[in-house]
Amino acid sequence: MSKVDQLDVVKLFTHPNKAVMLTIVISAVIGNVLIIMSITDFFTTILFKRDFVLIFPFMLISMWSALLTLLRYRKLKRSGDS
Repeated sequence: MSKVDQLDVVKLFTHPNKAVMLTIVISAVIGNVLIIMSITDFFTTILFKRDFVLIFPFMLISMWSALLTLLRYRKLKRSGDS
């Protein structure tokens, strides 16, 4: 990966446009729903078991990155840069 490609990837998260923001938020939500459905056998078992404690940090990190992308998009939109 060249230096230019790395800068473009970083720019996706630091200066997101509407398409990037929607893609990240929707993929985080769908991914977390699929994880919950798979570990609970389609909601037949309880989610808050000790066995699933390692899954929660990954879900929190994905939602945190989606939230940060959304907030950056709103900030850029209000400032008029986007």
